[in-house]
Amino acid sequence: MVVNISRSRRLLALALAIATAVFLGYFSIRAALASHYVELDTLNGFEKATQLEPSNAWNWYLLGRYWQFNMENPDLDRAVNAYRKALELNPRSAEIWLDLASAYESKTDVNAARKAYLEAERVYPASADVSWSYGNFLLRQNEKMEGFVEIHRAVEADPTRGLGAFLLCRHVEPDLDVILDQVLPPNVAVYQAVIWELTDEKQSDQVLKVWSKFLALKPKLTTREVFFFVDGLLGNGRTVEAQTVWRQAITLIGLPKVEDPPGSLIWDGGFETDVTGGGLAWRIQPPPNILISYDQKFKHSGARALRIDFSFRGNSYFAGVCQRVVVEPNATYELSAWLRTRETTEGRSIFLKLAEEGIPWKQYATTPELTGSNEWTKVSTRWTSPDNSRLAEVCLLRSPGLESSHVPTTAWVDDVSLLKLE
Repeated sequence: MVVNISRSRRLLALALAIATAVFLGYFSIRAALASHYVELDTLNGFEKATQLEPSNAWNWYLLGRYWQFNMENPDLDRAVNAYRKALELNPRSAEIWLDLASAYESKTDVNAARKAYLEAERVYPASADVSWSYGNFLLRQNEKMEGFVEIHRAVEADPTRGLGAFLLCRHVEPDLDVILDQVLPPNVAVYQAVIWELTDEKQSDQVLKVWSKFLALKPKLTTREVFFFVDGLLGNGRTVEAQTVWRQAITLIGLPKVEDPPGSLIWDGGFETDVTGGGLAWRIQPPPNILISYDQKFKHSGARALRIDFSFRGNSYFAGVCQRVVVEPNATYELSAWLRTRETTEGRSIFLKLAEEGIPWKQYATTPELTGSNEWTKVSTRWTSPDNSRLAEVCLLRSPGLESSHVPTTAWVDDVSLLKLE
């Protein structure tokens, strides 16, 4: 008797196991088939997926998107019905609410669209996508201020939307101050993206407005960013503003303090930093056969001087160390520097030149030229800027020689300054 009971239990357990396996297998196969039909990305596939798994909200949502965005045969009523079915199964999906709102708006049912957007915001209040979509909807309804509030919220949640928000909102609001106050949150990445865009567009006045707010956040900048902003202002003729931005921006790179003489228009006249290549910094461009480096052994002051090694193979004109400076019209300046030379031959002297940028042959001044070998020697010259001059350039030059020397020559330069004379 005991044996029969034990056998009956084993058979019952086996039967239950088989039934469970069949049950689970059926649902697994059904889910796999539904997934297969969804991947077909066709109307027939989406409909079969909803038939196989009618309680799967995602399948109904995809069917709704098919009817809404099908280019050949869209049907907004069917799209709305499918979205509604999906929301009955998953009312906490902000994504489905957003597409339902979009479908209603396409049907010109603005009230229903607004309610759907608000439902999306209720279920996911922190979503940048929801705030962005609802903000765009409000702008399309000419509800500008309400739309700005939503766009502002979206950018706060996702600062990468900052530039897009700026480009969008300026189509409905030409006043940049309004956009800065009501749309763009005080965020370094947001302001920076807008500054880049406005600099590209050569909108200097607007760049300066955004820059003032950007500067208040005390951001960390790279030299590339500083060069881009300042060069953009210089290219638009905003030299005074470029000089101001340069002085402000260069402090945000994290450099040690540059010890230039008070009032000198030359920045880093002692070549103590590695910041070169743009803005109001040195532009150092050595041609072939010329090596430019920093020398810590031979310097006039500070930690190092700039060293230029000229190969004996080249005897061409050299102007590979230059810096742009902002000057006042019809003003007198004194340019000075300390030079050191070795084996500089006659006719290939070393000197500095100051002239209006772009017009180096007109109304320029040069320091005395050094030839031969010289220990540190101070050279200077005076120059009066033309009546309309705003930007000048200081360059270290070497005159071309008539013949190639067979001895390589070297020049050092340090402590360059440019002071306005009263």
